[in-house]
Amino acid sequence: QIFPPTIQIIGEANDYRHHLYNSATQDAVTKADVSNHNMLDVSAVVYKGTKYVKGHVVVVDHTDESTEFGKIVVILVNDSKWYFVLELHQSVRLIDLGLYCLHCPTDRSLCVNADSLMDYYPIPLYNMADLFVVSLHHSVSS
Repeated sequence: QIFPPTIQIIGEANDYRHHLYNSATQDAVTKADVSNHNMLDVSAVVYKGTKYVKGHVVVVDHTDESTEFGKIVVILVNDSKWYFVLELHQSVRLIDLGLYCLHCPTDRSLCVNADSLMDYYPIPLYNMADLFVVSLHHSVSS
């Protein structure tokens, strides 16, 4: 094989057992209508050369007024499809620092096909003076 597989699983991979997860994760996966057949919960994946790890943040929605982020809490892989279960966070832009400060998580979780994300780039989450912040340094204009 000349080219590597599109999705490479890195680290641990366990069978996804729906009943073992909290209700927010269960609800998000159920609403997304994701098949649990042969589904794996993995700690990290590499997709088209980009590594996604639990705990990183992705942009879910971006407008002139606000940006909503999703913290990756579960990565699900099924054959050639893969999904994130995201803990959603609203944010406030810290203009002087060029950062976004994430609010406490909302009560909402979301399960999305990774190909449908607004932006593909995973963002590390930093703790600065008891605030969780992210820096946008990619295609979503900050």
